[in-house]
Amino acid sequence: MKPTLSHSRVAFTIAFMAGALFSGIGATRAGAQEAEFIVAVLPFTSPDDGEAKDVQEAMIEGLDLLGPYTLIEQDVVNDALDDAGLEPGQEIPEAKTLEIGRELGAKIVARGTLTKSGEQWTATPVFVEVGTRVTQELAPVSANDASDVGERVVESFNSRNQADKHVIFGRDYARSQAYGRALTNFKQALEFDPDLARAYYYMGTTYLEMDSLNPALVSLQKAVEIDPAYINAYLSIGQAYLEKGDTTQAKSFFEQLAAQKADDCQIQVAYGYVMANQLGEVDKGLQAFEKAKQLCPDNAEAYQYLAYALPDTRREEKIQNFVKYLELTEGQAVDPEALQYLFGLYLAEEQFQEAAQTIERALAADPTNADLQLYAGIAQAQLDNHAQAIPYFDKAVELNPDLKNAYLYRALSHQALGNTTAYAQDMERAGQGVSGEILAAQALREAHVALQSGRSSAALAALSRAASLGANSCAIAYYRGDAFYRMGRGLEGEDSTIAQNERAKEMFQTAINHLQNACGEYQGYAQGLINNANQYIVRVDAIIRKLSSTGG
Repeated sequence: MKPTLSHSRVAFTIAFMAGALFSGIGATRAGAQEAEFIVAVLPFTSPDDGEAKDVQEAMIEGLDLLGPYTLIEQDVVNDALDDAGLEPGQEIPEAKTLEIGRELGAKIVARGTLTKSGEQWTATPVFVEVGTRVTQELAPVSANDASDVGERVVESFNSRNQADKHVIFGRDYARSQAYGRALTNFKQALEFDPDLARAYYYMGTTYLEMDSLNPALVSLQKAVEIDPAYINAYLSIGQAYLEKGDTTQAKSFFEQLAAQKADDCQIQVAYGYVMANQLGEVDKGLQAFEKAKQLCPDNAEAYQYLAYALPDTRREEKIQNFVKYLELTEGQAVDPEALQYLFGLYLAEEQFQEAAQTIERALAADPTNADLQLYAGIAQAQLDNHAQAIPYFDKAVELNPDLKNAYLYRALSHQALGNTTAYAQDMERAGQGVSGEILAAQALREAHVALQSGRSSAALAALSRAASLGANSCAIAYYRGDAFYRMGRGLEGEDSTIAQNERAKEMFQTAINHLQNACGEYQGYAQGLINNANQYIVRVDAIIRKLSSTGG
């Protein structure tokens, strides 16, 4: 699975979601809108309760004039505040804001702060969608009179949401490849909000889809100019350079950016992603992700993309970083593809209980995915829970009758349970008449090809299937030894840590244990690898001693 970098700036994520929620202004279906947009405007936090009420009243009148809103009366709102023990002008905690909103039946609650400097009143408004807690924060507005401030808040709200509406329409047109209409909407969005970085960003990505690379770069760079932390814009700039075939410029752009903003965690994440995934400079990408973890230890994406970028030989580190990513997202990371990736790591490490728990989380997010049902069955089978595995395989073939591996693994579970008739039927379905012997040979060939391409974990998975099908045990022992030998080679070295070298030593010993069981025509090849593995164990011991003495 190829990782994609999500937009990690919470402010932008919230703003866009809020745009989707609050972009009904100007809609023709006013009756439908009234059911959705019931608004309670709370008095703003202010040292003067009279001014707080004036802003509240002006906003209610202004929003009411816009049309698609149903405004809860000011007296009703203030009575609810009084019942909650709050006075107009007093600070209202977020939890209390939502509680009052729910009691009033509001879909949206408007609140904010009101401050005075000289003769100027300044309001900092916030609109909260009660059901989802999605928040839209607007830029501060100022005026000499509190009522004028309230009117200007409504104007700002209207402009922002008209802009958001055009961005949403523009994105829909872009998805439909109606690029001209998409660009028109993005330009209309900028007429309402000239500093809306998101509009420039989507304009840039639309130009990219049109292969108009120079206008794309102009728009994307404008998005970055407005908001220097707009991560997706940086990535798209890199993509534009790459599509122009200018990898040198792309690399230079990101290296300068990473150097100029060396203490910016998000920039380091973006730089690492581009280096590791777009420019193929994995070592630089890994260094950037590690730096991002140091700069902001609670940044989930730094762990996620480091886990993706680490080589297969450092699988334990991949797992540790991915688990940390899930911890930091507090269980909200339910992307089935991401969980499927972690499942594969656990399976390769033969951590079958963890694999089973992970794939269950993925299934909860996407229960109609036949592949996930298959993987859940495989995990149970690896735990020798064959009776529990079969219902997963049943569901997999129900969802996708052409999923041959579901028949194959169900056959193996039936075989383990002694269900010989069911085993034979599923083997026939799996191979479309091909014998188990031929399937076993195919699994061995898969393992060989995977080893030749450096995919040791895939080779081990194919070998497990080959063993279940009764493949040549001499060959299985040799190929398993080869897989662990290769993984050890990937971990050892003076540039690796002590822990990595110790893990490499374990890999070499595991390789020897498997290779000693190789027989027949594989015995001679196995002996050569055993000799090499023993030499590497001696080398690794020396490296560990050296690193220990130097504190490495």
